[in-house]
Amino acid sequence: MATLGTMIDRIEAEIGRSDLTAAVKEAIQTAIRFYERRRFYFNELRSSFSTSASKEYYGSADAAFIARLVDIDSITIDVNTSTYPVVPRDFSYIDQVQTNAGYTGDPTDYVFFNSQLRFYPIPQTARAVNVSGVQKFVTLTATASTNAWFTDAEALIRARAKYELYHHRIQKPEKAAQMRGAELDALAALEGETFSKIAGRLRPTAF
Repeated sequence: MATLGTMIDRIEAEIGRSDLTAAVKEAIQTAIRFYERRRFYFNELRSSFSTSASKEYYGSADAAFIARLVDIDSITIDVNTSTYPVVPRDFSYIDQVQTNAGYTGDPTDYVFFNSQLRFYPIPQTARAVNVSGVQKFVTLTATASTNAWFTDAEALIRARAKYELYHHRIQKPEKAAQMRGAELDALAALEGETFSKIAGRLRPTAF
């Protein structure tokens, strides 16, 4: 399985430099940051956490994935045997309707702000909250670590990292241009695979 360490080794071999390990690692992390806000099939998320009575805000201490959310597709709440949608709002709307901190109930609205979820009404009891969307992965630093960027998106990240190295560190424009082309080819392939996997979830347009 590809890891951060194996990608570093491969890039060093491909660029013919063994003296840039730290720069290669940084280039890989920069490449991931460049793409981590884009939707691919492997960074989609569906997970859950539980509310607590009289608690309005929820962040990484409640569920690690909350702070890593890039885009939210849907939030629902389980109430007894039924599941209900929670409506996205902006922060000012919640401020306007949240006039009584003592008023609690099952949340009907939410806002994602400052890497936290805020609910209205303030939850009155523990309820399961289901979240679907796009997430960022935890930044890897250990060479033995891996995630989908080193497996599903290996070609894309490797090409982008080499572009970063040739463009900013080694300063070979012609090589940077070659890697940019390889990057775009890998991106097109990955976007095509993503589209084929999510096409069945697309809603038809009503005419």
